[in-house]
Amino acid sequence: VEDLEPTPQGPARTWTWVVFACAWSTMMVNTGTFSAGAATLSLGLSVHETLAGQAVGAFLLAVGLSLNAAPGVKYGIPFPVLARSSFGSGGAHFCTLTRGAVAIMWLSFQSWQGALGLYAALVRCVGKESVQYWGKLGAELDVVKLTIFLAYLMMHAALIQLGFQKLKRAVYWTLPGLIIGMAGIAVWAATLSPISEALEAAEEKGPDHIEGSKAVAFMAAVNSSLGSWSTLLLNVCDLSRFSPTQKDQVWGQAVGVPVPFLATLFVGMWVAGATKVAFGSAVWQLPSIFGHWHPVISVLGALVLSIGTLVVNILANILSPINDIMNLAPKRFTYRGCGFFVLLLSFAVCPWWTFSGKVSFVLSFLSGYAMVTGAIA
Repeated sequence: VEDLEPTPQGPARTWTWVVFACAWSTMMVNTGTFSAGAATLSLGLSVHETLAGQAVGAFLLAVGLSLNAAPGVKYGIPFPVLARSSFGSGGAHFCTLTRGAVAIMWLSFQSWQGALGLYAALVRCVGKESVQYWGKLGAELDVVKLTIFLAYLMMHAALIQLGFQKLKRAVYWTLPGLIIGMAGIAVWAATLSPISEALEAAEEKGPDHIEGSKAVAFMAAVNSSLGSWSTLLLNVCDLSRFSPTQKDQVWGQAVGVPVPFLATLFVGMWVAGATKVAFGSAVWQLPSIFGHWHPVISVLGALVLSIGTLVVNILANILSPINDIMNLAPKRFTYRGCGFFVLLLSFAVCPWWTFSGKVSFVLSFLSGYAMVTGAIA
């Protein structure tokens, strides 16, 4: 029950604008944002059109986050409690569980990307034959890959056991590593081809582009940037309840959302074009890059990616469904018990099958679920 009670002004309100900016920057520099840039290009937009559409979405996202975060600062309450004011106790369950289901989908995708990074580094070190010696479970899955995914979910369980309030230090330590890692990826892309040539190659239409007016593709770009974070757009008061003032949450999100988001998108598009020029096919998933690096560098990159994704998942994709499930029976369910159940559900999503194509990733997932969460907002 105490996890859903209002957070009073005082020692518990430690999320200053610096913490918010670091937390959002950490969340924006992630595999989903990286993939969305290249995936949106495949709809038939140019680099400038893609960035413009995503910039509009990022601006609307920052404004929406600041507005929805205000009740959390004012009253110190999480989203499941806030939802009761608009939908009643029963209706709030529908809203929170719908939002929680989407967060679990994102948790599954992000965790799978982190596991794929570790798997790619392992393959780079010991060879694909050695890894697949233990057997295959399908076209996109083998025993070692599944084992790494399960072990990675167990790492999430360890952080859940520590508790949410101890994550601030992890955010401070993770962000510099992510920035250095993304800069390193950009430098690597520059060694493959000149940036102008890479971006031109990235703009080449494939068989999956949207026919007809570009307005449809442009709106898909706007919607994908909003859809990527529509869950946190709803439940940002789960974080802002720990902020001492409204200025802290507004400035923190204004600094931490647009620039890191667009920078990561741009690097994703750059890498897609550069790899298309160098290798003949575009790499749009971040873990796939590690297979082209020196084994030592690929291991370091995979570790940075997995740790960063771990922190992002706790902040963006685990806290919200935990609160949503606890809201069903606050006196019976605990933070840790709900967290472990959320991890189990993320495994049940079967991300190796669900997120297998880049166009379906944008249209079916990013854009599709935004229609549900947008209606609730």
